[in-house]
Amino acid sequence: MIPLYSILAEQNPYASLPMIVAIVCVVVLIAAFAVGFAKGFRRIGWGGLAWFATCIIFVLADAMFRGSLTVPFTNMGFTPEVAAFWAALIVAIVCILLVLAVHGVLTIAFRPKLKWVHAMDDENDLSEFGLEYEDDYVDYEDDDGFSPRGESLYRDGFDNPSIGNRIAGGFTCAVKSLMVLFIILSFAIFFVSATKVSVGPMGIILDVPIVQLLLNFATRYALEFLSIGLVIVWGVKGYTKGFLNSLRALIIIVGAVAATVFSFLLPFTQFSLATEGIFYFLGRLVERCVNLFGGANNPMAFIVGRILSGACLLTFFIILLVLLNIVLKKCCNMVQDASPIRVVDGALACVVFLLIGVALAIGIWCILYTADYCGIFHTTEIFSKDASLANGLYKFAESIMKPYIDLFVKK
Repeated sequence: MIPLYSILAEQNPYASLPMIVAIVCVVVLIAAFAVGFAKGFRRIGWGGLAWFATCIIFVLADAMFRGSLTVPFTNMGFTPEVAAFWAALIVAIVCILLVLAVHGVLTIAFRPKLKWVHAMDDENDLSEFGLEYEDDYVDYEDDDGFSPRGESLYRDGFDNPSIGNRIAGGFTCAVKSLMVLFIILSFAIFFVSATKVSVGPMGIILDVPIVQLLLNFATRYALEFLSIGLVIVWGVKGYTKGFLNSLRALIIIVGAVAATVFSFLLPFTQFSLATEGIFYFLGRLVERCVNLFGGANNPMAFIVGRILSGACLLTFFIILLVLLNIVLKKCCNMVQDASPIRVVDGALACVVFLLIGVALAIGIWCILYTADYCGIFHTTEIFSKDASLANGLYKFAESIMKPYIDLFVKK
């Protein structure tokens, strides 16, 4: 063990940084395993495991099939770099779709489900001794008998996990944390190696063998793993949430923002002066609120009255949103109870969320290209020439951003 005073006494404190980071990573992985072990495999998210599986399959499939897939594109007249990119992209898409299909099947078969069921609130199911009554038992002292309580939430599959289930849960959480740590550490090393920090005191960490090994692996796979991870994790998230449930959340969030903006904006527009038509109610509301504070001739009443009318409008819109949320939630519960519809709903949401993941991945590459173009960050130094997918995505980001950046620079 290295004494603490020897670490503090070193001329360059960054020399011990890799060891400290390694200890922190081990602690994080142990904590992640403990959390997964406590919850069990069926009660934790599987997005991280799907990400890990997709990346492993991508590495193996890319090594096995890239050469054969590159030939058709080369024969079509593409350059070797472009042909390699299309081959890597096809492999990545197939791997993502394969893992999503397996994830969907496993979710249907093993994932715990929350079901809304109609139940009877029978206070007399058990006797005072904890025994069940017979089916033909009638308690004549109870005039109400069985009283309906509507719907209740039934947790199917939330039973106490077994030891094997807990170990699988711990492994899954550890793998998820490992992937996140890999991306974080990769970008931390990229920040040191691809900026002027490398020539400063912190640059000494690049001489550590384990850091060199991680840097070599990161330049080959880190950005590809990040791009694949954004797509696969969002796809898994979409299937889990479902299309109708996601649409409900979007409607409520956008509706709440729009209601807040329009509630306090409309009273200050010309529509607040309407004496007929669809804005007649708004005009009357603003007039009454302004009169409460002294009439339109009072400047303070003009402002405070309109703010009060905006608060009244917001209250009205909130009531509408609450009612709309109740209706949409009922529809979502109906979909949850029908397995075939739930599969279609999840698949549709998966496609939509996949597109969101693709857009986020492209957005990150556009940011990286912009940083490289402006000299802030040498993006081309953080992925190797063998990373065909990363090279192709960088070229794609260049085709998107370069015309706009050139236009901005000219101005």
